[in-house]
Amino acid sequence: MKLGNGFKLVYEKRTDGSRELYASKQPVPTSADGKLDPNLNALTGIKFVYQKEGKIWGSQEAFPTKDDTSAVVKVDGEDLFITDVAGATSLTAALTAGGGVVLSKDITDVTTAIDITEDTTLDLN
Repeated sequence: MKLGNGFKLVYEKRTDGSRELYASKQPVPTSADGKLDPNLNALTGIKFVYQKEGKIWGSQEAFPTKDDTSAVVKVDGEDLFITDVAGATSLTAALTAGGGVVLSKDITDVTTAIDITEDTTLDLN
């Protein structure tokens, strides 16, 4: 699903043990929401994704907090989703996807090289 700038909410549904992301043009989930197919590993720990000040933000709580991150992951060529870049796994997923990546804390568990093949801006915060 291509969202453009018209979406207001991205949320996760778990069905029969699977994780799926849906996007809504309303501030609450609706039956008309489209299913997305991004790299869910990049969203580990993120429970809530929302739009604020023209950026996409991700929260580890079910609501916005002051500790939310605004690092962007590309999905289908669009900057849409958050990754909380706080460890080797999320850093690898974010750098592989390209786009803007903001570190939320020092990362000390990287043990292998990470190939960056997409246009990427890394903000060391």
